[in-house]
Amino acid sequence: MTTVRIWERALPAMAGIWGLAALAGCTGGGETAEAAVSADAVPSTTADPTAAAAGASSDDAEVRGVLESFDPQVEGLERDASLMEVLVTGTFADNGEVLVEPAECTALSASLDLMTTDESGDRADDLVADYGPMQEPGDDDGPLVNVFVRAFDSAEDAAALVAAASDSSGCDAYTRERVGFAEFAFEGVTIDQVELAGVDAPAVRLDVQGAAMTLPDATEPDTIDDWGTDYLVAMGPYALHVTVAGLDDRDEVAAEVAGQLAAHVDAQ
Repeated sequence: MTTVRIWERALPAMAGIWGLAALAGCTGGGETAEAAVSADAVPSTTADPTAAAAGASSDDAEVRGVLESFDPQVEGLERDASLMEVLVTGTFADNGEVLVEPAECTALSASLDLMTTDESGDRADDLVADYGPMQEPGDDDGPLVNVFVRAFDSAEDAAALVAAASDSSGCDAYTRERVGFAEFAFEGVTIDQVELAGVDAPAVRLDVQGAAMTLPDATEPDTIDDWGTDYLVAMGPYALHVTVAGLDDRDEVAAEVAGQLAAHVDAQ
């Protein structure tokens, strides 16, 4: 069994939130590390972070500035800020067609991309920030945290994206294929609403017991040892997606990042 951890990243030419597959290596046989995160140090997100989100279009300099200046941190990990990008949702279609089976899980798959199932009209001009991976210095095979934020025009739109993931019943097993690139198969998927310390709105947490990737022309799929735990939370007009792999204290890490985002927006 090949143990591989993989994150879809930009396709083509490093453009798009879940495009190019970057093999991040092994997870050390599934062992987890403990990140030093204090729940008491998590800033409160009870304030509605709406100050800098009057419009989320790609030509909105204020919203772009809020996203570009956010600097998420997790103690013990370093973020490769050189990989940070602010993207326009209308460009994601250039990354190739995505097929989801069963079709009822399309909304879940889209939500994890911080996408809706209808990106026409004004939504095609929304901004999404990819903050680059956070890892232990010099250890590409160790714990990994990824952070993404989408700026919607309204709090209702952000909440609807998170609700779409929460309402995805019957998706305990599904496949996602980026045509011509790779197919991912997920089993033992659980979707829960969780309370994160200091975060006012409930978050959606998605855990996967088994994941595998099949590349074109491959004879056998690669097993992904730790796909990671995904968190989605709506914070005013912002939708936050945090993925945590290789750590035990995953809820605390997601809460810390959410608190940092709320504090950052409130300070604008």
